[in-house]
Amino acid sequence: MLISWTCKKLKPAFLLTLGCLLLIGCSKDESNIKTPAVKVVLEKPVKMLFQDKLCVQGTVETRDHAKICAKASGTLNRLVVSEGEHVKKDQLLFQTDKVNLENKVEISKQSIKVAETALKQAEVDLTRAEIKLAKYTIDYGRAQRLIKGKAISKTAYEEVELLFKDSNALVNYCKVVLDHTRAQLAQAKGNYAIAKKQLEDSMVRAPFNGVITDKYIEEGEYAVQGSPVLNLVNPDILETSLLISAKYYNKIHPNKTQVEISDGANELMLKAMVTYRSPIIDPTTRTFEIKITLPKKNGFVSGMLCCVNLILSSHEGYGVPSEAIMQKSNNKMVVFTVADKKAKMISVIPGITDKNFTELKEGEKLKSTEIVVQGQSFLNEGTTVKVLNKTGNSKQVEKKSK
Repeated sequence: MLISWTCKKLKPAFLLTLGCLLLIGCSKDESNIKTPAVKVVLEKPVKMLFQDKLCVQGTVETRDHAKICAKASGTLNRLVVSEGEHVKKDQLLFQTDKVNLENKVEISKQSIKVAETALKQAEVDLTRAEIKLAKYTIDYGRAQRLIKGKAISKTAYEEVELLFKDSNALVNYCKVVLDHTRAQLAQAKGNYAIAKKQLEDSMVRAPFNGVITDKYIEEGEYAVQGSPVLNLVNPDILETSLLISAKYYNKIHPNKTQVEISDGANELMLKAMVTYRSPIIDPTTRTFEIKITLPKKNGFVSGMLCCVNLILSSHEGYGVPSEAIMQKSNNKMVVFTVADKKAKMISVIPGITDKNFTELKEGEKLKSTEIVVQGQSFLNEGTTVKVLNKTGNSKQVEKKSK
């Protein structure tokens, strides 16, 4: 009984002591376990050209394009081109109301001859009236002298005076008729010029070199003045028009801002300049329009989508692969280097990101520092690391960035 009571009293103390010994043994084992080193790759910052780019998408279009409309209503008498045909500037495309307009020209031409004949007749009538006036002027002067001497009767004097006044009025009348016939001749010539212009307008010519892409009516159909007959484009001169946010207005300048244009698959790539910037900003959309004329023989076709990189600024600097820069608490941006096989955190200020590289604002100070470019996601200040390579050579990175 005494032994049993002693065992019951000692059992809790024994168990407690045994547990402490087990914990001490475990803690000693855990302290002997080493954390594996994080494997990293180091490379120095790369000196390269960084460009601040604005990427937008647009559609390639022909710069010169026009719907060729009928200038005069009438039957489409002549249609001398077809779809797909290349035409030269001033080449005849079609003509409307040919017979009717040619008749108007001929009638106007004859009206000029009639007016010219009437003018000659009016000039002759004026000459005759002036001759008569000269004769009656002499007679009237003689009659005035004779009436003073009472050599003729008053009746005879009044008859001579009447003839003089009548011939004077006749001269004035002939002058009015002459002016009228001159006006009629000028009117006839004006009508003739209008008829010729209408006939010329009926023969519509190409305003520029291009290709006929569409035909809206057929020969023999009636064309209304102002209605489209053909569609003409110049595939040799292409451009793209883009709408840009107003905040970039002062960063984009015609003939100064460079652009890179690709087809999206990077099979076509070319460089050009902004050729036009709208002088105003749309108050509703807060955007403005720019246009870029593509170089000739560019491989693009009207209607293709294109990716446009507007180069807003460019300068040389030192940068690292974008994934090498990590964001820590309080939006702090850092990179890691290695000192004594431990990770060391360096605060940085990122600049422009270009070609998967990010500029370091103070890159000049870090140009000789080897930065962790692989494995940085597992690092903190003081983390043990194992360097897999230590090239110190930026040529490989620079080659990747191109």
